[in-house]
Amino acid sequence: MSWVRTNRCVWPTRRPALLLQLLLTLPTDRGDNRIWGEILLPMPVLAVGATGGYGAASAETVRRVARNVRDVLIERSGHYIPEERPDALAGAITDFTGR
Repeated sequence: MSWVRTNRCVWPTRRPALLLQLLLTLPTDRGDNRIWGEILLPMPVLAVGATGGYGAASAETVRRVARNVRDVLIERSGHYIPEERPDALAGAITDFTGR
């Protein structure tokens, strides 16, 4: 398969049917997520958002499926936190895991 990297996103260019197959799974995924969301995760979960990305919405989304959520908002980052602010992300994970 040939891939084109544009603005940090990777899209298949020679086999668009693969992308269509992915999109066709979305209704099934939504149904599965609804079922899984009926039982909240009991373990601690770290929700990481970014000021230039989803922000606090990341934590709100995770709270739909987990009881014990700690949220962290990474400043000066967009959607790609591991690429844009790796040290801040590593610090948040380290603090969360206590290591």
